[in-house]
Amino acid sequence: MIKVNWVFAEIPVYRCPPDAHEQWVQHERIKWQAPAAVVAGEDSESFRSATNYFDSKIWYPWRYNELIGFIRLYVCGSQVRGELWKRRAKRQTRFPRQAFYIVGDLFQSETSFLQSNDAIANALIAALEVCGRERALQGRYLDLEPFRRMAAHTDWRRLILG
Repeated sequence: MIKVNWVFAEIPVYRCPPDAHEQWVQHERIKWQAPAAVVAGEDSESFRSATNYFDSKIWYPWRYNELIGFIRLYVCGSQVRGELWKRRAKRQTRFPRQAFYIVGDLFQSETSFLQSNDAIANALIAALEVCGRERALQGRYLDLEPFRRMAAHTDWRRLILG
């Protein structure tokens, strides 16, 4: 039986990489703490209170909160295709509130029984890395780490062709 449009993974697309987000957080924390540090000093209760308020009310984790889209990987016959979903916004900002909409297919990778599992995995990872440099995702961050870990333990031939 041929599998058609069978989704098996999603790759998140983020507005920025985690280190850029962390830099922004540190910069904002320093700006938030500055008035208390100048007036009362860094050992004061005011400084600790400002820091605690920032950490509990303003700071937010990078994962899922900076998400602007995702790539759905699916099987269509003997091909693996990547379908891009993004928010419809002229400008991707912090705290996005828009819904996700399909943009279209981003890539397709043909597979055969002659390819090894490693070859299929490497081809998919290479295709995803190329997508990250294309115009539709330029300047964005594809979180490929979970997919890379999963790819090493997946029986790709059976998943796609079997």
